Amino acid sequence: MQKAYQDEVLESNDETILEWRRKTPYSELVGGLLYLSRNSRSDISYAVAYVARFTSNFSRTDWKNLKGVLAYLKATKEEKLVFRGDESEELIGFSDSDFGGDSQTANQPVDTSS
Repeated sequence: MQKAYQDEVLESNDETILEWRRKTPYSELVGGLLYLSRNSRSDISYAVAYVARFTSNFSRTDWKNLKGVLAYLKATKEEKLVFRGDESEELIGFSDSDFGGDSQTANQPVDTSS
């Protein structure tokens, strides 16, 4: 654990930090980002899930990390994932599961014909 973070944790009972936490919309922002990551921006899912772990006892470092997610969103708002309707291309997907331990079906392409 870094020294700066340890100091923040040790001072967490200090009235100024408690007041700062009350005024900071951390959980509201995490909730909005969770909604966004689930519905349209899956690229931020890991980062949002990480900062969501500290919702009940967040520090200034956690708040900076959360603002970093916002900065990323602002910088990438024009990025898109586009699927073209070209029928000459076949979409093949693989799963990272082991299909219940069945070695006969593991690493088989997903059937998209149905």
